[in-house]
Amino acid sequence: MRAAHQVLDETPLVFVDPVAVGLLDAASREAILSRRDELQTDRAKHLRSLFVLRSRFAEDELARACSGGVAQYTLLGAGLDTFALRQPPPLRKIRIFEFDWPATQRAKLERLRELALSVPGNVRHVPGNLDDNRWMAALESHGLDMKAPCFFSCLGVSQYLNLEAVDRIFGFVASLPRKSAIVCSFVQLDADLTGEDLAESQASAAIAQEVGEPWLTRFNPAALGARLRDHGYLDVRVLHPEESQRRYFEGRRDGLHAPRFELVLSAAM
Repeated sequence: MRAAHQVLDETPLVFVDPVAVGLLDAASREAILSRRDELQTDRAKHLRSLFVLRSRFAEDELARACSGGVAQYTLLGAGLDTFALRQPPPLRKIRIFEFDWPATQRAKLERLRELALSVPGNVRHVPGNLDDNRWMAALESHGLDMKAPCFFSCLGVSQYLNLEAVDRIFGFVASLPRKSAIVCSFVQLDADLTGEDLAESQASAAIAQEVGEPWLTRFNPAALGARLRDHGYLDVRVLHPEESQRRYFEGRRDGLHAPRFELVLSAAM
């Protein structure tokens, strides 16, 4: 979806990610153009809007945190994120930790080798499992400075974890020094959705169930905000669809628009 955004959508792009094009065979320019009709359906644009929005918001918030002195960035469930390969000059001095399931991480690194894409020296890959409580120690053993603030992103992950595991993430970030922060995406409850967002939520949940990765945790935005404040976060901001539409999608003519079924928030200490 991020690659298709680079190839099919109008400029200015919501999220600039040239490395995504060709990162997978199915994400090559030729493959995307061959599937143009499929990728220009309302559903595809809806999903594409979500993926580019949450990545853009996370990197906007990262830049803001780093301008305030944060010098560590941890991607929980890094997947095929490409930030480490296209670091903007002002952020090349920070330390980056990509945390993910070992098999996913191995596949990504093998693909980068196939494409002759070098991993910068300020990047560490940390294998582990967010379902247990050892991942925090794994980050520390790979060099995360527990006495310095860190910015975290956790995109497209929370719905696949049980509530205890999600709370562990929030609690860990909250235990770090002041200025630590997290951007997290979350799926809304069906009761809070209507129309295409309800249909997309139900369809995506069914697909996840089918492939053996059921959605386990969903949130009402206000309840999640209260939960984060209970963890001790001082600044909790849910990016509501009206705001994301104004900030990232206003005036676009390519059909991309702010989604509602999955939202993003930022929470800082």
